[in-house]
Amino acid sequence: MEYKRVLFCLSVIQKDRKRKHFSNIPRRGGSMLGILWDYNGVIAQDEHLHEAAFREVLTRYGVVLTDQLYGQCCLGRTDAAGFEEFELRFMEQLATVSIEELIAKKQAVYQRCVVPKEILYPGAVEVLRSLNGSPYAIVTSSTRSEVTPVVAYLAGLGVHFSGVITAEDVAKGKPDPEGYLKGLHAIKLLPAQVVVIEDSPSGVEAAKAAGLACIALCHTSTEERLREADLIVPTIRDITLELIRNVLGKNKSAIP
Repeated sequence: MEYKRVLFCLSVIQKDRKRKHFSNIPRRGGSMLGILWDYNGVIAQDEHLHEAAFREVLTRYGVVLTDQLYGQCCLGRTDAAGFEEFELRFMEQLATVSIEELIAKKQAVYQRCVVPKEILYPGAVEVLRSLNGSPYAIVTSSTRSEVTPVVAYLAGLGVHFSGVITAEDVAKGKPDPEGYLKGLHAIKLLPAQVVVIEDSPSGVEAAKAAGLACIALCHTSTEERLREADLIVPTIRDITLELIRNVLGKNKSAIP
C-alpha cells in the first residue's frame, strides 16, 4: 500500500508540474496545431555519424563500442548522458579524462564529417515545407553547434522553426519531459494542439510524459520498441496534415 501511495503522489506532482507550465504559455488560436520535431533520426539521418564519432573517441581510450552498446547508451540521449554511462561501465579506461573533454572531442569529430544537405532524410524537406504553416520547434538531445548548420540550411529552403531546444537548454535530457515542455512554450500552444515526431523509445517516453501526442518513425528503432507512441509509421514521408489531425483527435493524454 505504501508503494502505491508513493506512485500516486509522484503522479500528482508531475501533473501539477505540467499544469503550472501550461498556464504560463501564451495561447494562439484554438484551431491551430503545432509540431515538435526531434532532430537526429527524424529530420537528420546522421545517427551513423554520431556513432562513428563516439567510437573514434572511445577507441582512443581502449573502449570498444558495438552497435548494441551505442543503442543502449546513446540513442535518443544527450552526449553527456552517453559518456556518463560509458564512464560507469569503463571506469578504468576513462579514469584520466573528463566528461567535458570527451564531449568536446566527440563534437569535433562529428563537425568534421557532417554536410547539412547530405544528412537530411529523403522527403524531409518536402514534408517540412508542406506543413510549414504550423508552428514548428526542434527538441533534440544534440548540441546547438551540431544542429545550427542544418537549421540554417533549411531556412534557406523556406523552412523556419519558432524554437530550437538543444542539450544546452535542459537540465535533464530525454526521457525527461523538460525539453518538450520548453518546446511547447516556444510555439505558444497547448498540449491538445501539438504533436511530437520521434524515432527513439526515450523520445517517445519524453513526449508522453509531457502529455503530448506522439507519432513515431521507424527510422532507427523497431515498432516494438516504439509501442508507447500514439501512432507508428515507416518514414517521415508518411507524415501529413490529415494524419496529425487524426492523432491529435484521438490523444487522451493531453492536459486541457
